[in-house]
Amino acid sequence: MVDHVSHTNYVKQQFGNYRLLRPLNIGKDNTLYLGEHLHLKTLAAIKLYHSQLLQDDQASFLAEAHLLARLIHPHIARVIEGGVEHDIPFLVMAYTSAGTLRLRHPGGVPLPLSVIVTYVKQLAAALDYIHSQQVLHLDIKPENIWIGYNDETLLSNFRVTLPSHSSRSESVQDVIEVVNYMAPEQIQGHASPASDQYMVGIVVYEWLCGSRPFLSANYVEIARHHLHTPPPALCGKVPDLAPAVEQVVMRALSKDEAERFPTMQAFAYALEQSYLAPWNIATPPPFFIEHSQVSLSTFVNKRPAPATAKNRSMRRRITFGLVGFAAAIAGSVIWFSRPMPPPKIKPLPAKHVPAGTTLYTYRGHVDIAYGVAWSLDGKNIASWGRDNTMQIWNASTFSHIRTYPMGDILAWSPDWQFVASGDAHNLQVWEIATGRTMIYYDVPNTGAGIIDLPINSSVRWSPNGKYLASALDAIHVWDITTGKTLFSSLSGSVAWSSDGKHIALCTQDFSVASPLPPKLQILDVATENRLASYTMGSNTTAFLPLQWSPNGKFLLSGNDVLDATTGKHITTYKGQPLTMVWSPNSQYLAAFDNSEDMSQRISQQLLPAGTMIDTTVHIWNALTGEDVFVYRGHTAGVNYVAWSQDGTRIASASADTTVKLWQAI
Repeated sequence: MVDHVSHTNYVKQQFGNYRLLRPLNIGKDNTLYLGEHLHLKTLAAIKLYHSQLLQDDQASFLAEAHLLARLIHPHIARVIEGGVEHDIPFLVMAYTSAGTLRLRHPGGVPLPLSVIVTYVKQLAAALDYIHSQQVLHLDIKPENIWIGYNDETLLSNFRVTLPSHSSRSESVQDVIEVVNYMAPEQIQGHASPASDQYMVGIVVYEWLCGSRPFLSANYVEIARHHLHTPPPALCGKVPDLAPAVEQVVMRALSKDEAERFPTMQAFAYALEQSYLAPWNIATPPPFFIEHSQVSLSTFVNKRPAPATAKNRSMRRRITFGLVGFAAAIAGSVIWFSRPMPPPKIKPLPAKHVPAGTTLYTYRGHVDIAYGVAWSLDGKNIASWGRDNTMQIWNASTFSHIRTYPMGDILAWSPDWQFVASGDAHNLQVWEIATGRTMIYYDVPNTGAGIIDLPINSSVRWSPNGKYLASALDAIHVWDITTGKTLFSSLSGSVAWSSDGKHIALCTQDFSVASPLPPKLQILDVATENRLASYTMGSNTTAFLPLQWSPNGKFLLSGNDVLDATTGKHITTYKGQPLTMVWSPNSQYLAAFDNSEDMSQRISQQLLPAGTMIDTTVHIWNALTGEDVFVYRGHTAGVNYVAWSQDGTRIASASADTTVKLWQAI
């Protein structure tokens, strides 16, 4: 049982670990307060529900609060904790002072389509994520979309089940709040992921023309429209709107949920394509369905179980089924508008994107971004950082896919099955799927002061993912499958050929009083036979980063490009970056200061105090020595870059906490 309580002012009272400072918003069934942590003095938003839970109902509320707290995504306002104090249920959520999208964009004011596309892509990422967790939002409206500190959208205010006195006590007031955005099947009591898509469609409709499709002071009238009336044509309200855009929105607003897009990310993709190329109404590529994070069959066409006293009291309040409400909207034939067929217009050529154009800024990390890598199929990007997370996101839709809690990452295998992690004291390789440790190696204390790097050029995977080479002290090469050491060598640097069959070792013997110049050797991995060997210049060192070009013809040692067979010098990069990465066609190098590397070298006095850390990435022609262009999108030092498989895009991880995706050549 639940007793509804008056809107008591709880300012200065304590709920959980927070003291309430002031109300932020007073709603019909809850009040949102600004709260301060008793010990940490951090701010949070505390939602107090206008209901008192009796003991029998508290466990159910806490179970839902626990479920919400497990939803972690860059575009979801995090639920920090939940509880019941004085029989009053409450949730503690992350707070942002920027407010909601309703405050930023008041009703009646249309938004630019470019802004709408950005919002929808972020909402789609969050919604597909919660759907993969078998959670529905069911209360999507601008008032429930907050703005984060980095100007990102944050989905908030998930509906929480609260038992009520009876079905009547959750009737009119609850419905009025959300009926303006409700999906037809939601009104009928069987919501699905497509219901969330419909609500976003209503929001997009409102953003495009300044008003919702159905307006009335009578909520029953609005519900009847959602069930039976096609939305008024957008092009009639926004004359310059491309028909392709209207078609996408109308599909999301189909009365039949099966007629909508298969996933939210498919909806976002279609909307973006209608904006970028309005003459060509694109259909989502296959991977939206093949790799969607939730199958609609999990939800669609499932009807509620026969009502019992128990499940009726616990049913989500938005999927209500009132006798009087149903009677008011019954008796009509349900029909819906189908999308118009695509116009037969020849697509125009794709617009040229200038080199250095930022395509997307990923803001999922809350601390320095250390490293970045592409999946083998080029569809997804993995990034990791000092926040001890590795986050997977789609390189086309930019939607978040998964977050792994892990730290001290040195290198990720090309097939994304294994991770090498560690520091100056140990190296371990483990399998992501099982957590099984494949290799554990204690790095000897040589006194050389090996620097702890978040992404380390001294740890290299073979391109086929079968072997790992480490040059943290001496050079060791391991077979990942067996965990056995294939061979070891003197200390220095190491690089793999593109086929993984050969390995380049640049070593130097420091056991003698006057060390000889470093020697570079090319070995066959399977037989350990020496294929080539030559002595490097006396003014170089074996510890310069070594990289083999993808075509197998060149080796990069420090800033020098060498012929891989003869060791002949070809060209030298005149800048001073510590790290460079080959393009897939072996023609270009992305050159940058490794921010974390330089910071540690400065702190250890290996570099002069006051050394400036460059925030740019230089694209250099490796064969001519020409500086092609400079990328200036970051506000702090760059830690690592990775080229896409086709060489057209680059992802760069930075100390400014972002990962930038930008146009290369």
